[in-house]
Amino acid sequence: MFDILRAVAALLVFLFHYAGFAALRTEGSPWIDSLEWMAANLGSTGTNLLLLLSGYFSAHSMASTRFTYRRFVTLRIARIYIPFVTVLAARRRRSPAQAQPPYRQRTI
Repeated sequence: MFDILRAVAALLVFLFHYAGFAALRTEGSPWIDSLEWMAANLGSTGTNLLLLLSGYFSAHSMASTRFTYRRFVTLRIARIYIPFVTVLAARRRRSPAQAQPPYRQRTI
């Protein structure tokens, strides 16, 4: 049940960000306008739902007898910082000309 709620919340947040990006690239498209409206109204709900579920799971895991702070920090580092550093290193390897996102236009 919680996995479904997390998926719905993540989808709402994704639609919120996608609608903002798509609005920059298209103008006047009816389906984009309706997507923007839906995303603007439901995007913050998805964020709130993700934060609520995160807090619930964090509190639930800390209430268990197996919880140790060292284990929590170790798992957090493995889950967040190792992939972050890997992506950062891969990004640095690319040349500066390739490092810009493809949707940005350079002005000369």
